[in-house]
Amino acid sequence: NDLHIRRFRLMSYWDEIEKVQGTYDFGVLDAQIKKITSHKGQITVCLGVRQPRWPESHWPQWAFDLPKETRDEHLLTFIRAVVQRYKSRPSIVSWQLENEALLKAFGRQGDFDRSRLRREFRMVKDLDSRPVIMTTSTSWGIPLRRPIPDIVGFSFYRMTYDKGAYRKSIYQPWIFKLRAGLIKLLWRRPCFIHELQAEPWGPKNIWEM
Repeated sequence: NDLHIRRFRLMSYWDEIEKVQGTYDFGVLDAQIKKITSHKGQITVCLGVRQPRWPESHWPQWAFDLPKETRDEHLLTFIRAVVQRYKSRPSIVSWQLENEALLKAFGRQGDFDRSRLRREFRMVKDLDSRPVIMTTSTSWGIPLRRPIPDIVGFSFYRMTYDKGAYRKSIYQPWIFKLRAGLIKLLWRRPCFIHELQAEPWGPKNIWEM
């Protein structure tokens, strides 16, 4: 209330909701949605295995140990369960499918599969009419291969710490304006910055610095 925040992105962490195969616990996410709704807020729910927060890919261990084809099917089942549970909530205005789904340079237990991503996208669009957001990384690039989302997000980080030194990004702010313009020209899709750096990347964890 003090900050007047009414726009939220919420996570559906698979490794927390389905710790045991076939047993779902949506208690935390239910409570978050209820609280935001009571304050007339709007929500984007993130879907899939790759969602913000280390280690980025949030596989339940029981699923990650399965053969890839079987693992993929369980992921689709989980995404379907999340969408079907919440698609009747008017406070949810959009879905985010995966988070920087094809960014291979960060996180653990990455399983980067464009064909599976296309299946995920088609399924979500079949289940609900709300717009689907997908996100890229800071690095240069525009979506040329499908799936092409309804809304494109990209992150904007100016300072990073790598190999003992702080480094300033080579990507200037005008690059992001150009990216947004090209995406609008090619796909008639809007863009926004989904991550704007507010934390200091450094040699230690934030709470240690």
